[in-house]
Amino acid sequence: MNKEILFEDIKCGNLSAFEALFRQYYPSMCVIAGKLVANREVAEDIVQDVFLSFWKMDRGGFPNVKTIKTFLYNSVQHRCLNYLRDLEIRDRNYR
Repeated sequence: MNKEILFEDIKCGNLSAFEALFRQYYPSMCVIAGKLVANREVAEDIVQDVFLSFWKMDRGGFPNVKTIKTFLYNSVQHRCLNYLRDLEIRDRNYR
């Protein structure tokens, strides 16, 4: 699918375009998240949560597909870091 058409369809809330975006980036995002959190299931949950949050948000502020991709990857990274921080706090409190 043409990136410009995909981008416009995503902005308009086209579910098929969102699915195409998900299928394109989900595997690589899971690999990155998996390396950060060292747990495949947690990584998949984080990536799915990022995509769900993206779908629920106002996507009109993104000027192109590249900014969407950057937003998604950055969001995955931040959520992984938040997960690790929360895990560390939980472990510290447990001790």
